[in-house]
Amino acid sequence: MASKQYTSIIRLFLHSDVATNGEAINMPRIKKQLAAEFDFAKEGFITVDGYNYSKNDVLEELSREDFLERLHYHKKIWENKAVLSILEDNELRLYELRDQIKTFTNDTAFDAFFSPYFAVPFNYISRNYLNEKRLSDMGAWLLFEDFLQGEDREEAFRAIRIFLDENIRLIKNINSDNYKSIRPQIDHWLKPGGSDLLNHLPHEFYSTKNDLVLYLINLTVRIQKINKQDCKNVSTELTCVTDITKEYEDLIMNNHKVYTQTNYATSSGNNYWWILWVVILLFRLLAGGC
Repeated sequence: MASKQYTSIIRLFLHSDVATNGEAINMPRIKKQLAAEFDFAKEGFITVDGYNYSKNDVLEELSREDFLERLHYHKKIWENKAVLSILEDNELRLYELRDQIKTFTNDTAFDAFFSPYFAVPFNYISRNYLNEKRLSDMGAWLLFEDFLQGEDREEAFRAIRIFLDENIRLIKNINSDNYKSIRPQIDHWLKPGGSDLLNHLPHEFYSTKNDLVLYLINLTVRIQKINKQDCKNVSTELTCVTDITKEYEDLIMNNHKVYTQTNYATSSGNNYWWILWVVILLFRLLAGGC
């Protein structure tokens, strides 16, 4: 199902004094009442509190065979304003949303109802977090990705995919000569938070995640002499990353032992075999062997 904009029909019902409580809901009467109001509305739209309702959209929703089941979710969303604000206005109140969304968990029918409306706001919030390089917050936002279903996930994850692809292209082209000039563009990987994003990436990004991890490993090798603190910072964050290949896990931990040993500055010349291992892995990745 294609993603769509959510505008609560409950607001329109309240504005038009449409009765939806009680066991017997007279759907023909409700449709007739609202159709008449739209006929008198300017340009066929009814505006309530700044939100516009079109005749086609409203009557299409009312005409659904499952509308009475959907009405239950419309009402629950109306009662939970943090959920409503993310759908209608792309406005995230994270702590309130965490509490309110609990009432909708483990309900597959709700997921099917909610997902088409959630995809665009999810991508919008993701894009803002990633543009601001707030990787830890992005990781927290990804805790809600289970509510996205089927093809809606492609739309919802668009900003994430663009961000990861751009970062991979940037990081794999870093060398000792250009690191200083490129460093401001990868500052978000030099501080805590990167692992929060990587550890909460949806399963669709498993391969991309491992690619990025390998390029970050390779980055630590390339900068270990020119900026030891950055090297340690990236390596420390990598040690917190989970759900990657066992080969990469071992490489991260072994490298990190080297980067954090007390005599690292004087003994780094004895550790060039780690560089060779990373270069081999990188070559395999580029050749499609990983």
